[in-house]
Amino acid sequence: VVLLYRSATRNGRIFKSLFLHSKAVKEEGYTSSKDLHHMVGKEGIATAPLRPSGTGEFDGVKLDVITDGQFIPKGARIKIVNVEGFRILVEQIEDKVS
Repeated sequence: VVLLYRSATRNGRIFKSLFLHSKAVKEEGYTSSKDLHHMVGKEGIATAPLRPSGTGEFDGVKLDVITDGQFIPKGARIKIVNVEGFRILVEQIEDKVS
């Protein structure tokens, strides 16, 4: 019984579904993370409410963003203030009243 179980799990569906048999390589399009530090200072629009995370659009590109904790409504103008790895920190741009 043990040998049968061992054989079935090594060659069968169970074994194949438990382990990843492919590799993610750069030549096939894999990138660990994009360097977005050049985006600091860019202004955009919140395409979803930020509570505190959501999405924003900058120069036609949608990005996952986060605030320092404040709520920013959909459609508000936002600015990228910091990038740390995958974390893109934004703040709301207050409209100036003349």
